[in-house]
Amino acid sequence: MDIELRQMNFLEIQSYLQHSIREYAQAMLDLGEYPNFATAFRASETEVMNYYNQSIPEDNHFAYHIVEKSSNEIAGILAFSFLWMKDHHIAFVDYIEIFPKFRRKGYAKAAMAWMEKYVRKHKLKVIDLNVMMNKAGARKLYEDLGYQVTQGRRFGQSPVICRFDMRKTLS
Repeated sequence: MDIELRQMNFLEIQSYLQHSIREYAQAMLDLGEYPNFATAFRASETEVMNYYNQSIPEDNHFAYHIVEKSSNEIAGILAFSFLWMKDHHIAFVDYIEIFPKFRRKGYAKAAMAWMEKYVRKHKLKVIDLNVMMNKAGARKLYEDLGYQVTQGRRFGQSPVICRFDMRKTLS
């Protein structure tokens, strides 16, 4: 399996954003955070669009299709950002998804390795990400890649931890 990452164009990014909003809304609904999909969708859309529109300059967002070279098929999506914190800079994994027929074949691992090289090339030393509580397979993948849980998070007023913040410090 050999992959390449192809940068998305404007229309592909808009499609990716709508897809990620739906996926995030469904995850929050599955975790019981909202009573119905419409409410979860509105909350997801607000959070995602505020993040992209207000928190980071546009040129610090990176969105790619993960492409299987031999077939030229799109195997998934990887999106990440560079965030400028008070005393340091980090990369943040906004979204990664491997499409069903490509799952559990090493595509996510290969895409994350590609991103780590890109981050190192830009002299950043830390990569952060969030993983939903109900995504045990994803959490295990990140742990296998050297990410460590830094804290659990709740949605809104919920007493239940719904997602984990994870971090990897690059050597």
